[in-house]
Amino acid sequence: MENSHVQQELSIIREMIEKTKRETAETGYLFIVPGIHWFIAVVALGMIELNGPEAILKPIGIIATISLIGTSVFIAIREGMKEKVNSYPKILFARLWIACGISCIMTSAVFPYLGVYPHHMSPVTLFLVLGIGFFGTGAIYESRLIQLSAIVWWIGSLLMAVETGPIRLIIWMGVIFFGYIFPGLVLNRQYRNRTAPHET
Repeated sequence: MENSHVQQELSIIREMIEKTKRETAETGYLFIVPGIHWFIAVVALGMIELNGPEAILKPIGIIATISLIGTSVFIAIREGMKEKVNSYPKILFARLWIACGISCIMTSAVFPYLGVYPHHMSPVTLFLVLGIGFFGTGAIYESRLIQLSAIVWWIGSLLMAVETGPIRLIIWMGVIFFGYIFPGLVLNRQYRNRTAPHET
């Protein structure tokens, strides 16, 4: 009897974790909205770099980075508030991206400012960190698609290390779309297709 009760409790825990996975990761909103935000910011910064005064490039880049981080945090908090129970996958996800967020700020803003490496090389380390974040996220939510998107970030890091000139803007845009927006769109479509029968 006691064993049956334990099994029932474990079943409830597993069900809660699976529900959290679906609601948090598979809706895709954690990827789509920040991805579109970042895509627009990169295009704007690229146009400024090619045609505008270089003096305003760094301030606008810092503003865009802070805005992106703020948007991502807001979406994560909003998605998290949908569930009253703070499950283990959510805790892991939050801690992983806190660590990645701090690392992203250091690699994209602090280290170039301190002269550790030129500002235009910051995407190399930034993409490496984001690849780790996406790979870890895919492992937490058991999503092969999210894990595969990490490869896009790592390939992008390599390309940004060897390429120069306007082609870097194209690489930026491609990595953000295929490593951020596209996985979000696929996850969202799968989520809608799965939940549609229950809504009718």
